[in-house]
Amino acid sequence: KREITRLEIALSMPPKPEFKGVVARVSRRNLSSWWQNMTLRKGSSRDLTVGAGVVSANGVAGRIDEVGNRWATLRLVTSPLFRIAAQFEGDDRPVTFQGGGIPPGGKPFGVVRNVPHDLSPFEEKPLRLLTSSLGGTFPAGISIGFVYRLEGGQDGLFKSGRVELDELLGKLREVTILLPRNN
Repeated sequence: KREITRLEIALSMPPKPEFKGVVARVSRRNLSSWWQNMTLRKGSSRDLTVGAGVVSANGVAGRIDEVGNRWATLRLVTSPLFRIAAQFEGDDRPVTFQGGGIPPGGKPFGVVRNVPHDLSPFEEKPLRLLTSSLGGTFPAGISIGFVYRLEGGQDGLFKSGRVELDELLGKLREVTILLPRNN
């Protein structure tokens, strides 16, 4: 171990990632207005745990909600029960993201709250919402979605707005579950 550490320092290697990925196929979708989840073909036999973050090729997909021996339920990022600490690209102040749903025939969306008043998106240049490392479920910098408009919040201190999510969330076939790496 000492020799590996010495070589990593000598070669200026980046540190090991905080998470290891486990790839799983989607076996069932439940995308009604009440339920925003999918069943995956991996479970506790592959060390999956409740609360683990899940990503797809286009960003955050959701979080593990239930785990069986060979299956797990993924609560999608679109679910109103999904919340996460987030931040905007180029700004390290935390904001709150919550899923909003997938309207019939519509696009998946979420809501961002507690946005500082000095941030303003433009139609031609939306603000990109990313994960924050504050929650510990996801590493910082994974894409959540884009915000095209913000409005003043009810408290007058912060803004809130709609987050446009990846349109392919309801059609996922494969995802990656992020498990904390135990050095």
